[in-house]
Amino acid sequence: MKATDAMILVVDDDPDFRESIGDLLGENGYEYLLAGSSPQALEFASRQKISMCLLDVSMPGVDGIQLLRYFRSRHVFRLLPVIVITAGVRMEAVQNLLKLGVRDVMLKSKFPVNELLEMIAKRLNPNAEPPSRSQVAVVQPSGAPESESGLPPPSGFDSDLPGLGSIRNQTPDSKREHGGLDAHPLSSDLIASLGSMRAFSGITDALISAASRPGVSLSDLELIVKRDPVIAARMVQTANSAAFVRGAPVTKVEEALRVLGFTNVIHIATSGAILRQEDLVSEVGDDLVSIWKNCLATGMISEMLAEKADKPSAFLRGLLHNLPSFFALQFLGSDWLPWRAHAIVKGWPLREAITSALGCPLENVSGQILESYRIPADVANPILEFHEFYLASKPREPGRAARMLDVARHLASGMGRPSTILSDIRTIHQDEVKELDIASVLNPKTIEDVAILEQSCNVSSHSSVLPKLNREVALWRDARWVSPDPVESLLGCTTDCVRVERLEELSDWNRVRIAIAEPGSLEWERLGKVAPVLVLHRASLRAEPLPAGVETLRMPIPIHHLLHRISIQPPGF
Repeated sequence: MKATDAMILVVDDDPDFRESIGDLLGENGYEYLLAGSSPQALEFASRQKISMCLLDVSMPGVDGIQLLRYFRSRHVFRLLPVIVITAGVRMEAVQNLLKLGVRDVMLKSKFPVNELLEMIAKRLNPNAEPPSRSQVAVVQPSGAPESESGLPPPSGFDSDLPGLGSIRNQTPDSKREHGGLDAHPLSSDLIASLGSMRAFSGITDALISAASRPGVSLSDLELIVKRDPVIAARMVQTANSAAFVRGAPVTKVEEALRVLGFTNVIHIATSGAILRQEDLVSEVGDDLVSIWKNCLATGMISEMLAEKADKPSAFLRGLLHNLPSFFALQFLGSDWLPWRAHAIVKGWPLREAITSALGCPLENVSGQILESYRIPADVANPILEFHEFYLASKPREPGRAARMLDVARHLASGMGRPSTILSDIRTIHQDEVKELDIASVLNPKTIEDVAILEQSCNVSSHSSVLPKLNREVALWRDARWVSPDPVESLLGCTTDCVRVERLEELSDWNRVRIAIAEPGSLEWERLGKVAPVLVLHRASLRAEPLPAGVETLRMPIPIHHLLHRISIQPPGF
């Protein structure tokens, strides 16, 4: 693109700086528009064809990141090149910019004019070699320390941490000694593999069989496509591509199929990579099937919990939420088995095991997958919030959609469909599901519907991820957690579990005793009277010692760790 063909939108609340950027662009042959606020920028963008945006992050009112989120939610702006020019940038803001497709950040404290012009020319030239999608290039003041990505290394970051290609053959313990995984970007070979995620062959076979029947409709194909997260993601990806440009992004499977048409649906489903039978042998294959089952069950439950207008998007969120884990196990292959065994020994949850095995945070993989598959913001943002808040425990308050997604995946685990034995489990608090009838979710009809879908996809023969315990359990929980309780339901899938109504009744049972209570409650003070007892809790513990015979686990708990503790817990007497 020639300079005279480009229209660059400059958004900055500093009038002097904004004007100086405009003068620079004009002197170098670019057309430009100057906006002093996000609302003004939106007005210009709605009336002009914009080739690039130079954006300030910190602005009063609607800030730059909020403006960028709006741009990415609109199909016409999804690929708009954006260069951020700001007075300062925090690591959290950089992570948000990465997820929104920004690859260039410049600091106003040292403004290199030539480098800005080089960046603009490079981003406007479609023939230029694209930068690594895992990195942000930050131009900093001289003398500032830089990491490989151009960012100041955060505290504790080891700049010598190797890339994925050099750490996949290390032992789990030796790799964790490097530290700093949360700051490590995705490797190039991992990024290159994102588009080759493999779907289940049973789904493809079902699509081909359905397509050969006279009178088959797109609605018939939709029922099949919605059984596999990889195929569903491919459909949404293609429907949101430039070849099928629309006024708004596609956020529903049925809408994607209508956009693509019958022939394209079959072509996309049959031309993508398929899991082979040898891929499903051993524990790697069992975990892949378990993750797929969890995606399907979470999608169904999310749809049941959502309001009517949001049901299609809620289903897609649930179906796609575990794609990063599904991809990670495919990518690691047999390398996953030692990591899996190591995680069980160490008591790690699934997220920590995959993060360590890949050498980068699982939530980074999630953001890259959602971007690569062009998943729209209405679906992608709650999944990202879910990964960052519930899995990575980052201090980011999730919205309602992300909360419901987490509730749905725990209910799916209670149904006996956790993603793997490393997945975590917890109870559900009353405040999370106000005015929702979750009692209608974990019922025989829903479980039967999921089982029928699994059978139709030829995966029902795979062994259950949940082992059977040779221990009987008596369970009590306080009224702050609602029924159906995922922990109780999961225990019911693994052992003979009896729930008692009053805490004192635990003393009547010669079984492993489990109480679900919160520190500071009246029941907490009486736990010593029903010892020995294993207590599950959500809040942090006080510094005071526990009564004899009272042991604790904080939720959420990796399933394998909970079952192990039950297996070694002494029964009541």
